[in-house]
Amino acid sequence: MPIADPEKIWPKLEQAGVEEVRKKVAMGVYADYKIPVIGEWLRRKEEERNAPTYMYHEFEAPEGKVFPASEVPTLERAGWVDTPAKFGKGLRSKWLRASLILSSFWGQHWKWIVTTLLTVIGILVAMLM
Repeated sequence: MPIADPEKIWPKLEQAGVEEVRKKVAMGVYADYKIPVIGEWLRRKEEERNAPTYMYHEFEAPEGKVFPASEVPTLERAGWVDTPAKFGKGLRSKWLRASLILSSFWGQHWKWIVTTLLTVIGILVAMLM
């Protein structure tokens, strides 16, 4: 029985794609001696798909967060990048950063801010009367 050479088979499998190869394996298209090599290729593809990948978001996770590689395309559309060096440097990025800082400050200190404003308004009204 011949032994399958992975270097000859794997490029053909890459062209066909994982789903097509799985269908052909299920239908019994491949010769029995090729099945172990194909199984190894499928196992490696599954590992690549589930490989842990660090992604960074300028505001949600600037220190990075680990995701499966299969989620990366969706994350990239949502503004996640593979390196913090790709964070935005423009006016929009600065505006978003400032608004996050202000909203955080407001969330933590809103009672003090409202009290101070009411006090100032009260003093001004008292001075005008």
